Amino acid sequence: MTLRELVADFSYCVIKGRLDIEIPSFTSDSRDICAGCLFVCIHGQEHDGQDDIPKAIKEGASALVVQRLPDALPREGPTIVLTADTKKALAYISARYFGRPADKMTMIGVTGTKGKTTTAHMVRSILEQAGVRCGLIGTNGWAVGEACFPLHHTTPPAPQLHAILQKMEQAGCRYVVMEVSSIAVKEKRTEGISFLCGIFTNLFRDHIGGKEHKSEWEYRYWKQRFFLQCERGVFNRDDPHWREMAYRARGREAVTYGVLDARSRIR
Repeated sequence: MTLRELVADFSYCVIKGRLDIEIPSFTSDSRDICAGCLFVCIHGQEHDGQDDIPKAIKEGASALVVQRLPDALPREGPTIVLTADTKKALAYISARYFGRPADKMTMIGVTGTKGKTTTAHMVRSILEQAGVRCGLIGTNGWAVGEACFPLHHTTPPAPQLHAILQKMEQAGCRYVVMEVSSIAVKEKRTEGISFLCGIFTNLFRDHIGGKEHKSEWEYRYWKQRFFLQCERGVFNRDDPHWREMAYRARGREAVTYGVLDARSRIR
């Protein structure tokens, strides 16, 4: 696949070099840099990928995607592509590289502090009982049929996520149910994926502080952002934050569920 094809889904500027070069692999991990690869420089919490540009050049990377101009631009060496958000770029590059598998299946996402895993398994079970082959991605790993494989993240990084989705599509899955964490939305791991349905379970303060979210406001914000990717939203009316979540679903189809919802229907 050419570099031009890989960067087709986001805005960029070519600083040097050319786009019509073959790219055999890509990575955002400096440990995996190899000759001919595309290296996407990610600015993380503890490390800035742009610090690894000298290594990428030395190892023979064919191209770099950067978020700011390098201090020095060598005359020779890799093509350099500048974009506003390399995390977003990594998600779109991952989707392209693996053949945009999410576009070939119906995606259902589940978000919330608690209950994501249970809800995802329930939805998958309903679909499987209806005779629909369905993949599952979440806290307990990813699964197709009876086979289950471990994961280090509830929602894996974009390259791993799209590699898994490709395997699911090749295995004949028509649907995928996946847990979508707020950290994953913040880190742009699901960027570019369209979900038929997003389900909100609840919101507690479990993931505030440390390396996760700086405040409750930020936590709510990234939960809300997920629903911009969803055609439909399903919200737990028993949780006091459901209206905040549904706000992002304005203009889209939204339904509610829960004890309070049932009582209002009875009346």
